[in-house]
Amino acid sequence: MDDHQASLTADVVTYLQDSSQSPLYGKTVESVQALSGDQNALWRVLSGEQDVVLKMFLDAGQARGRRQFNNQEAAASRGVAPQPISFERYPTGLSRQIMLYHWDSGILLDPLATEHRRQLAFALAEVHSQDTVGHARLSPHPVSPDYQWNLMQGSHRQVNSWLTSQSPDELTVALRHVLSASQSQVKAELEETSPALPALVHGDVYPEHCLVGKQGLRFVDWELAGLGDPAREVAHVLIHVLRGVPDLARQSWQDQYLELMSEPSLSGRIRLYEMMLPVAAFMDLLLHLLPTSGQFASEQAGANTLLHLAFEQCLADVNRTLDLDFESGEVTHLAHIYHSRLGFPVPLFTGANTP
Repeated sequence: MDDHQASLTADVVTYLQDSSQSPLYGKTVESVQALSGDQNALWRVLSGEQDVVLKMFLDAGQARGRRQFNNQEAAASRGVAPQPISFERYPTGLSRQIMLYHWDSGILLDPLATEHRRQLAFALAEVHSQDTVGHARLSPHPVSPDYQWNLMQGSHRQVNSWLTSQSPDELTVALRHVLSASQSQVKAELEETSPALPALVHGDVYPEHCLVGKQGLRFVDWELAGLGDPAREVAHVLIHVLRGVPDLARQSWQDQYLELMSEPSLSGRIRLYEMMLPVAAFMDLLLHLLPTSGQFASEQAGANTLLHLAFEQCLADVNRTLDLDFESGEVTHLAHIYHSRLGFPVPLFTGANTP
């Protein structure tokens, strides 16, 4: 790591050492490591015997900083998050929110490690079983299967309308099959699913947000935490975090989690979200096929390869969770057709060549 990457800017150092708002006021600070962050700046800072993480919220709205502090504080009381120290919405001399929390040593979650998965199940159950009294803020994610499904209908209507205007070919026939199966199967499952009260969720569980150490697994980055549906979060973990884990081990992990919870309807809702989340992601990818302006088509051209890969993975997920009949080679073939048609500003016609 370059020195300049680990170095705090002068205005941040001034705030930490000279502002009475700072918990490190009057002490010398040393930046020892710049930490990765998609949308925010983070540093590990030493000050005497204190070893802390400083987080500067760059793109997040002000609500996210307070959300992270409050929910991380609650989770820390249960041993599944580093203890927060302070949060300042308007720190002296800085234009961004600042949060400090204690540094926790540990390694990132390895989903293939049995012990890591066990700790993930325990920590997630600890988060989801917290008392919700006094927590009025919702997670940005849908709080129920019905809400999730209603949000998906806007994309479904757009894609279905576009498909109606297209001549039947390999891709459009396959897409109609997926949309029809998803509508019928999800609706049937929704009718059998019991409603449940929201619980506290982390909202952004990925391996890079899970630290495994001597004290167990602790979650960081609580910006999307709040009241939500724990079944949705568990389904997200099964789909994304445990993607490379064998099926029997994934089922064992889910069983471990369910044994720690006392909600009979969780299992059915997890299954429902395992169907809906891949379909929702697939719908979003299909929207890129809809007619666009030439300018937008040009702008998205650089992302077409990533969209191609995402389409293939999403179609494989949908194929599995809806128990469809696509062969693996067919999934790959359809992904190539999808790629060949991205960015077209006019309606598509039968017989488009595949790359």
